[in-house]
Amino acid sequence: MSRRPFYVDTDTASDDAVALVIALRHPDIDVVGIGVVAGNVPLDMAVQNALYTRELVGRLDVPVHVGEAAPLSIRLETAQNVHGGDGMGDIGLDLTGRSPDGDDAVGALLDASHQHSGELTLVTLGPLTNVARALERDPSLPERIPRTVIMGAVADHIGNVTPCAEFNMWADPHAVQAVLDSGLAVEFVGWDISRKHAVVPPALADELRAIGTPVADFCIGIQRVVEEFCATQTKLPGFDLPDPITMAYAIDPSIATETRRLHLAVETESELTRGMVVMDVLGFTGHEPNALVVTQADDAAFIAMLAPRSPTDHLRGRGSEQEPACAAGTLLLDHEDAFVRDRRCRRAPRPHDATPASAIARAGAPRGARRDGRVRGRIGRATATAARPPRPAPRRPSRR
Repeated sequence: MSRRPFYVDTDTASDDAVALVIALRHPDIDVVGIGVVAGNVPLDMAVQNALYTRELVGRLDVPVHVGEAAPLSIRLETAQNVHGGDGMGDIGLDLTGRSPDGDDAVGALLDASHQHSGELTLVTLGPLTNVARALERDPSLPERIPRTVIMGAVADHIGNVTPCAEFNMWADPHAVQAVLDSGLAVEFVGWDISRKHAVVPPALADELRAIGTPVADFCIGIQRVVEEFCATQTKLPGFDLPDPITMAYAIDPSIATETRRLHLAVETESELTRGMVVMDVLGFTGHEPNALVVTQADDAAFIAMLAPRSPTDHLRGRGSEQEPACAAGTLLLDHEDAFVRDRRCRRAPRPHDATPASAIARAGAPRGARRDGRVRGRIGRATATAARPPRPAPRRPSRR
């Protein structure tokens, strides 16, 4: 089976980097380009962070393109208080001196849409500025992109930068409006999904880091400042990974256990509710749905896409003795033969009535798993009692 083409648009900071690792190392995905936009950090920092991540996983063949340095109509406000001054946890990484492959991320996205017309998946991890500019330049773009997966908004309207807005939507609400009005086939994975289904508590973070590879150390280490923010501001029992669970869903839609088609609109003017994506759950507006919204997800399948089965055994139960002695969740490993082992595992027969699930759920389903391969339970809650005492509050005001 040929690999699926993905184009990733990112404001590269700590969780974006993990999402890039997932995409760049997944055996079924061909990342045909990375566009960078200002958001979590200023544009030049985001570009260097993307280049560093690409180099770390040995994917210098994937082009990185420089995009928009500011939102469409408002001034740039970053989330460096959440991700660190350098966006990567301020852990001393060498994040300078690398050169991007192009200076027109908007043009690169349009080129990719022509080269892979009808099959390209666009995944956005930051503000939608680059996508909005691409739509300005070529309004026919939606005709060539069958699927656009967006990390943004909150289905329960609990925000992480204001009481009701998620950062990516708040950072450039006018771009969100342009995307919603464009006819793109959009799928939203909101911060509520990360908050409920993608929290990595300290015990699990320690086990993932103990895998002992440079990639594993990087993916956990760069969450240092985010972990502090989550402990003091969003009150989570660990750091959450909104961009990685979005990427995981883009790769394997069965990670979503519930979705809804809804009409979405964004507030662009109000100081109080700027960036709030209003979801018409009851159909009061009478408008046709314009988006698919993920409302529930499979925690274990997501975490398992990152790592071998062993780090989450204590959360999901012991694996069956009859299961293959391998796992598809080898994205934090450094061995080239990991994906060969992954492909062999995923070719193993499964019950005829099993719903397609993530490669990990198929390769390493725990005892007691449902027959469709999904595992119930919330990882963040399951280990909340093991959390370390919170660290001191960040010095900067809370914004994400």
